[in-house]
Amino acid sequence: MTPLDRASAILGEHFEHYVICVNDEPHSVRIEYDNSLTALGMLRTATTLVDKHLLADPSNDLEIVWEDEEEDEVDDDS
Repeated sequence: MTPLDRASAILGEHFEHYVICVNDEPHSVRIEYDNSLTALGMLRTATTLVDKHLLADPSNDLEIVWEDEEEDEVDDDS
Protein backbone atom coordinates (compact mmCIF):
# COMPACT_ATOMS: atom_id res chain seq x y z
CA MET A 1 0.00 0.00 0.00
CA THR A 2 1.45 3.37 -1.02
CA PRO A 3 1.51 6.38 1.30
CA LEU A 4 -1.16 8.00 -0.88
CA ASP A 5 -3.37 4.92 -0.55
CA ARG A 6 -2.89 4.94 3.24
CA ALA A 7 -3.74 8.65 3.46
CA SER A 8 -6.83 8.11 1.32
CA ALA A 9 -7.97 5.22 3.53
CA ILE A 10 -7.46 7.20 6.74
CA LEU A 11 -9.27 10.28 5.42
CA GLY A 12 -12.12 8.12 4.14
CA GLU A 13 -12.62 6.73 7.64
CA HIS A 14 -12.81 10.14 9.32
CA PHE A 15 -14.33 12.56 6.80
CA GLU A 16 -17.37 12.56 4.56
CA HIS A 17 -15.34 13.73 1.55
CA TYR A 18 -11.68 14.42 0.88
CA VAL A 19 -9.24 15.65 -1.76
CA ILE A 20 -5.52 14.93 -1.66
CA CYS A 21 -3.07 16.76 -3.95
CA VAL A 22 0.54 15.65 -3.94
CA ASN A 23 3.59 16.46 -5.99
CA ASP A 24 5.25 13.06 -6.33
CA GLU A 25 7.50 13.89 -9.29
CA PRO A 26 8.85 17.19 -10.66
CA HIS A 27 6.21 19.08 -12.64
CA SER A 28 3.40 16.64 -11.88
CA VAL A 29 0.48 16.47 -9.48
CA ARG A 30 -1.49 13.43 -8.34
CA ILE A 31 -5.00 13.95 -7.05
CA GLU A 32 -7.06 11.47 -5.05
CA TYR A 33 -10.67 12.10 -4.09
CA ASP A 34 -13.75 10.17 -3.13
CA ASN A 35 -16.38 12.18 -5.01
CA SER A 36 -15.68 14.10 -8.21
CA LEU A 37 -18.32 16.83 -7.74
CA THR A 38 -17.33 17.43 -4.14
CA ALA A 39 -13.66 17.45 -5.12
CA LEU A 40 -14.34 20.13 -7.74
CA GLY A 41 -16.09 22.32 -5.17
CA MET A 42 -13.40 21.78 -2.56
CA LEU A 43 -10.61 22.64 -5.01
CA ARG A 44 -12.41 25.81 -6.14
CA THR A 45 -12.92 26.86 -2.53
CA ALA A 46 -9.28 26.15 -1.70
CA THR A 47 -8.10 28.18 -4.69
CA THR A 48 -10.28 31.11 -3.62
CA LEU A 49 -8.93 30.97 -0.07
CA VAL A 50 -5.33 30.82 -1.23
CA ASP A 51 -5.85 33.73 -3.61
CA LYS A 52 -7.59 35.79 -0.93
CA HIS A 53 -5.45 35.08 2.14
CA LEU A 54 -2.02 33.91 1.10
CA LEU A 55 -1.10 35.89 -1.99
CA ALA A 56 0.08 39.48 -1.74
CA ASP A 57 -2.67 42.05 -2.02
CA PRO A 58 -2.07 43.98 -5.27
CA SER A 59 -3.55 47.13 -3.69
CA ASN A 60 -0.51 47.32 -1.41
CA ASP A 61 2.11 49.51 -3.02
CA LEU A 62 5.17 47.32 -2.99
CA GLU A 63 8.40 48.77 -4.28
CA ILE A 64 11.14 46.55 -5.62
CA VAL A 65 14.62 48.03 -5.33
CA TRP A 66 17.05 46.56 -7.84
CA GLU A 67 20.71 46.88 -7.00
CA ASP A 68 23.06 46.65 -9.94
CA GLU A 69 26.48 45.34 -9.00
CA GLU A 70 28.07 46.98 -12.05
CA GLU A 71 27.32 50.47 -10.70
CA ASP A 72 28.99 49.66 -7.38
CA GLU A 73 32.28 48.55 -8.99
CA VAL A 74 35.07 51.17 -9.08
CA ASP A 75 37.38 51.33 -12.10
CA ASP A 76 40.96 51.09 -10.73
CA ASP A 77 42.68 51.43 -14.15
CA SER A 78 43.28 55.20 -13.79
